[in-house]
Amino acid sequence: MLETRAWRTMPSNNLYNWVTYNGGAEMYNEIKDLSVKKLTAILTWIQKLPLYFTIGKFIFTHAAANTHKPIEKNTEDEVVWADESFYYRPAYKDKIMIFGHIPTWLLDKSGTENKDKNAKIWFDNVYKDKIDINCGGVFGGKLVAIELPSMLEFYE
Repeated sequence: MLETRAWRTMPSNNLYNWVTYNGGAEMYNEIKDLSVKKLTAILTWIQKLPLYFTIGKFIFTHAAANTHKPIEKNTEDEVVWADESFYYRPAYKDKIMIFGHIPTWLLDKSGTENKDKNAKIWFDNVYKDKIDINCGGVFGGKLVAIELPSMLEFYE
């Protein structure tokens, strides 16, 4: 991840939104007093992480993918920051995409009534090829897991 160093000199709107609205400030406060050695080790580890990974019929990304091209051709921005149309179009044939990034209550059209403590894992009921596991932990919601391939859900 973090394929370029442009974020250091020209923060994007995405970086601003992450820090301002999506938990980046909290993360900063958690790491700000770490030593340079520890921060370097963390960044090195993050840079080695794949942008996506697959296991059988499952593709895992942070936020989405540009499904108009093969997953391996997606850029960092395409899997880390979601194009809103991703959620409402078919993904990859014979694959199920599992992602987070956007709180599930925004996809199930329930608005804020399922926000936080009542959020549930979102399953794409139209194309049956996407699962969102972000139940808003950064906003005080639940931490969730899904067991594959059984689809057994766990909420904490």
